[in-house]
Amino acid sequence: MSLTRKKGKKAVRKKTARMKKSQHKLQGWSTNDENEWERRRQRGAAESFRIQTLRQITPFLGDFRVLSANGGEYTVEVRSLLQRLNTCDCPDHIVNRLGTCKHVEAVLHKLAKGKKRAFQQAASDGSPLVEIFHDRRAERVRII
Repeated sequence: MSLTRKKGKKAVRKKTARMKKSQHKLQGWSTNDENEWERRRQRGAAESFRIQTLRQITPFLGDFRVLSANGGEYTVEVRSLLQRLNTCDCPDHIVNRLGTCKHVEAVLHKLAKGKKRAFQQAASDGSPLVEIFHDRRAERVRII
């Protein structure tokens, strides 16, 4: 029992060390949208999430449930692989006006992992759907 526990703690320490090394250096309140996007991208790639497909439109577009390690459960809609037009019902996405959050970035990271060419092709092809949605970045309704 103690061996398993030690291995688990060791793995957590290594993952935490990797996260700290990869984190973008930000100082105080001196930040911009690019830094905030990068911070969320890094957290989405580094943190542990369980991702379930709820509705698949294409191999890369659809609705996903994201379960975080702390018990949070969020719904992510991926409607674009190039633009920040995806949505999540987490508090950060609702208020940050960046068009992304760590949950959206975790889904995008998982979708692209090991499928770089197919992901890039799907990004250039775009969505086969016409969508009407609330764009939180500009606080307006958009049609794409």
